[in-house]
Amino acid sequence: MIAYVALPEGESEWSTNWENRYSLEKGEYRIVKDGWFENEDGQQTGTHRMTAEFIIE
Repeated sequence: MIAYVALPEGESEWSTNWENRYSLEKGEYRIVKDGWFENEDGQQTGTHRMTAEFIIE
C-alpha cells in the first residue's frame, strides 16, 4: 500500500500514468478514497472520504 500524506489545511497533488494499470477512454472520472486521521501515538482517531475528479481528453 502506498501512503500519501496531506497536512492539515494543506493540499496534496500527485500524478500517475493510468495506462500502466487501466485502459480508460476519454471521459470524466472520479476517484473515491477513504483515509484516516492519527494522533501523536499513531492511533486511528477518525476517517475521512476524499474524492478527486479528472477528465481524459
